[in-house]
Amino acid sequence: MMSLEEAIQHCKDVASGAAHQGECLECRNEHLQLAAWLEEYKVLQEISITRDEGETMKNYNIIKITLANRHTATWEEGEWDDYAYDGKVFIVKKDGSWVGLYNMDHVICVVVK
Repeated sequence: MMSLEEAIQHCKDVASGAAHQGECLECRNEHLQLAAWLEEYKVLQEISITRDEGETMKNYNIIKITLANRHTATWEEGEWDDYAYDGKVFIVKKDGSWVGLYNMDHVICVVVK
């Protein structure tokens, strides 16, 4: 059985033609897409910002977002009441409106406490 890292590497090898010189272009493209999905899945596991269904935000007071340039954005109690993550963007919400939007390509860490 392969680890996640091994699966990502295998897909990259097939996509680059390193694993099987006879692979067709369609197969290589499919493996490239699969590698991208697996890498996104790995990121989701690492940042671990999901919450249980129905979990209330009343238990949390602060959202702290550390950006790649080392700046931080801190959202304190009263400035937000919910958040969402769609796989590419972290969204801070207040009264159903989006009040903060962060591209995860530029985020190092998100802490909700």
